[in-house]
Amino acid sequence: MRRPRDFANNTVGFQTRNDDIRLGLAETTDQVERFTVRDDHVIESSAGVFVENRTKWLDYLRTVAGMREDIFYGSDDSTLAANSGSLVRQMNSPKGSLILGPWHDTEWYASAGQGFHSNDFRGAVTSVDALATEINQQQGNSTVVSQGKTPLLTKASGYETGFRTEIVPGLKATAALFVLDLAGIMELTARF
Repeated sequence: MRRPRDFANNTVGFQTRNDDIRLGLAETTDQVERFTVRDDHVIESSAGVFVENRTKWLDYLRTVAGMREDIFYGSDDSTLAANSGSLVRQMNSPKGSLILGPWHDTEWYASAGQGFHSNDFRGAVTSVDALATEINQQQGNSTVVSQGKTPLLTKASGYETGFRTEIVPGLKATAALFVLDLAGIMELTARF
């Protein structure tokens, strides 16, 4: 068998982002501010590098393989010192696809990969429920109410299979079935 003309293409990329955020939370009654619950200065920075390989093995067989590595840094300077802090987290995300076709302007594909979403940075370093603790103190109770932390990055895994067709000139149609596993919560979806 003859190898196709455009056998392989590789892509390498880099992405960076920085956010400088001022966040305030106040307790209000009838739109009148009673007191400040918390005031935070959050800095979030991230950088990611990725590589992708697209290979056309045969006229009717293609693959796409990729890898992405992300690193996140964040710091929170909060009015409540117990809710201040900084963190660094990293995550890698492999991805891959197998594409068969086209036959009669229709192809079948199967894809799998991992990714993530980032949560509100304050939740990743917060250890004290600021509102409940403030209300306790206003009532003369010195009890500090603890609060559980949330992960900064949450891994997601996805799987998809489907068909793409252009059998009707000028019309592109797709039918797919995919599963998304977000930190152990599975979702099965079909789209057309």
